[in-house]
Amino acid sequence: MIATLRVGLSPVFGAFLLAIAAVDLALFATGGGATQLLLALGLTFGGVTYLLGPLLIVDNNVVELKNPLGMTMRALPFERLQIRGRSLFVTNAGETRKVNGLLARRRDWHALAKAIAEDAT
Repeated sequence: MIATLRVGLSPVFGAFLLAIAAVDLALFATGGGATQLLLALGLTFGGVTYLLGPLLIVDNNVVELKNPLGMTMRALPFERLQIRGRSLFVTNAGETRKVNGLLARRRDWHALAKAIAEDAT
C-alpha cells in the first residue's frame, strides 16, 4: 500500500506566471490603468497557487485530482497504478483512466513512480 504522497505542480509554470505578473505590474507603474493592475494581481495569484498547490494526492487507494487552489476536482479509487512517462494510469474494476502529469513537479513525480514500483514488488 502506498503511503500518502502529494504531487505538486511544476514551479516552472508558477515562476512563468509570476514573471508575466511582474512585467504587467511594470506596465501598470508606467502607464496606469485598472485593467493592468487587475491582470497583474490575477497572474500573481495564479503563480503563487501554482507554486504551493498540489496536482494530485495519493492516499488510501484513492487518487485525488486537485485544482491549483487545493480543492478536489475528482477522486479516483484504484486497485493498481502505473506510470508511463508523464502519464499516470489508474485502474479500478477493470477500467483504466489516464491522468496527465505534464505539469507535475519532477521530484514529486519521481517519488510517486518509486513508491508505485516498490508497492508492486
